[in-house]
Amino acid sequence: QEQLVDSAPGVLTTVRNPLVEEYYQHQTQQYRALLAQVPTIVASATSQLQTKAQNDIQNLQTALARVGTLGTGNMQMFAANLSQEQLSFSTAHQPSDYVAISTDARASIAGLNEMASAYQLLTDLAKAINSMKVAHLNITSIQTAYKSDLQEFTSATQISDFQQLSERITSQDQQLVEISIQSFPYLSIA
Repeated sequence: QEQLVDSAPGVLTTVRNPLVEEYYQHQTQQYRALLAQVPTIVASATSQLQTKAQNDIQNLQTALARVGTLGTGNMQMFAANLSQEQLSFSTAHQPSDYVAISTDARASIAGLNEMASAYQLLTDLAKAINSMKVAHLNITSIQTAYKSDLQEFTSATQISDFQQLSERITSQDQQLVEISIQSFPYLSIA
């Protein structure tokens, strides 16, 4: 644009108008000033995104340690994600590199949170199943589903896997409540 303005023939060269010339000189100065600011703006944005990516990696590391205390689930995948983000961070230079690292780290954190939630639901379901066994209620179908849930839990790798599992466990828990309510008159008589 600057070159176009500086070398524009036509009306500017044939008709010398001081106001027009002054306007275009002012535009050229504005453009040069803006162009001089670009490296500073890019450096500042890169620095901010680098800090954010570093914080997201630290948050992933913390979440991995927290959820790792459960001692179950596909922790190797999340540990591999952490290693990959750390490696990517060490070679990142562009703002887009840091944005990608932050996005991936936050997705892994969300996955870990979903995994912890699904694990809690599985634990609660196991307790409910054991309570129903003590009451001698027929919950064979729920026990079979629970075993399948455990297998799915250990192989799940995506947030959607954990979300679907959580929904299914919640449904199974509701079935246990219904069985319990239906069996209540018989239990109170015995």
